[in-house]
Amino acid sequence: FLGKKVKVQQLIKVDSVPTRAVEMILKRPGLDLGKVAILIGGPDWPVSVTCGILCLNIPQMLLGTMPVILILSPCCLAGAFISRQGMGGEDSIWPMLANFASVIAFAGQMVALVLAGALTVKVIQESSDELSVERPEHAAVAELTKQEEEATRMYAEITKWENMGFGDKFLIISMTATQLLSGIIFVFGASMCFLPFSVDKDIDAPVAEGGLGGDPLAIVKPLGWLACGIFFYGVVTHILHLKIMGRRAKAKLRYQPQPLVQEEKMSLSQHAAKTEKE
Repeated sequence: FLGKKVKVQQLIKVDSVPTRAVEMILKRPGLDLGKVAILIGGPDWPVSVTCGILCLNIPQMLLGTMPVILILSPCCLAGAFISRQGMGGEDSIWPMLANFASVIAFAGQMVALVLAGALTVKVIQESSDELSVERPEHAAVAELTKQEEEATRMYAEITKWENMGFGDKFLIISMTATQLLSGIIFVFGASMCFLPFSVDKDIDAPVAEGGLGGDPLAIVKPLGWLACGIFFYGVVTHILHLKIMGRRAKAKLRYQPQPLVQEEKMSLSQHAAKTEKE
C-alpha cells in the first residue's frame, strides 16, 4: 500500500542507481546469494518497500529472509547470558559468554551488510548504463523532487544564522546547550543520576541487594530527574525550532513573487509582438 505513494518512493530513491540495482537483484528468479544477502543484510525500510513496489512473491521473500536466524540467534543468546550474569559469583562464565555472543552477532550482521553492499556494487558496475536510464514510471518521483528543490532552497535560506532573529538564535543556543549538558551529566555523573541495576536483578529486592525496592522509578535519582528534564527541554525546543522554520519557509514560498517566470513571459510576448511588426 505505502509503496504506491509517490512520497514513499521518493524516500527510498526508486529513481537512483543503487535502489535500481537492489531491484534488479530482487527480481531475479529463485533464491541466490545476492538476493538473500539483500534481504537479511540490506536496510529494512528500503528493501521492504522495494519488495512491495515490485509485488514480489511473499512466500519466496519470507523464505529468503529465514537465514537471518543465523544473525538473530547470537543476539538472543547474548541477552540470555546477560540475564544470568549475577549468578555464579565472581568466577561466573556468563559475562564471558555474553560478550562472545555479542561479538558473534555483530560480526554476522557486518558480514551480511558488507556482502549485500559488495553484490549491489557489482550489479551497478555490470549494468550501470541500464540502471541510469530514466523510466516513465519514475517520472512522478522526479517531478516531486523538482518541486521540492525550491522549498529546500528556501528553508536553507531562512535557517542561515545571519537571517535569524534574536529569539531564533536564543532557541538554537539553548536547545544545543541543554542537550550537551544533559549528555555530560549522564556520562560523567551516571552514578549520581541512577541507582545501579541490571537485568539479572529483581525489582522487588531491596536496594542494598541490587533491587529497586519494588518501585521501578526509584532507579532515577533527583539529579537524574533534573538531567532528564534538561534533555526533555532540549528535545522540545528542537522540535519547536523545526516547526517554526518550516512554517516560515512555507509562508515565504507561498507568497513570494515569481519575477523570473514573469520576465520570461514578458520577453516572449515582446518577442512575439516584435515579430508581428516585422
